[in-house]
Amino acid sequence: MLRAVQVKGYSIAEVAKAFGYSRETYYTVAHDFELEGCVGLLDQAQGRRQPEKLQTEIVEYILSERYKDSKNNSGYRLSEKIYNRFHINIHPRTIYKLLKKKM
Repeated sequence: MLRAVQVKGYSIAEVAKAFGYSRETYYTVAHDFELEGCVGLLDQAQGRRQPEKLQTEIVEYILSERYKDSKNNSGYRLSEKIYNRFHINIHPRTIYKLLKKKM
């Protein structure tokens, strides 16, 4: 598709239509190719592998606090404790997801 435009001189609209893509997709592919070469054309996994803020130290802290007193350490309470200790905001839902995974 890129070659048809760059070497053969076809219009982007023609080439995109012939290959079954939108012009916007052509521009995205061209940009990726310009930045990274052929590697930029490979499919890459989307999204995060894990929450960015949940570092090992914080995960250990959450688990230890939860096991000390599970009744008084809800996700909301743990979120407050994490903010007070590490100065990082973590949503209570993220904490609940972590606890569900670890249990």
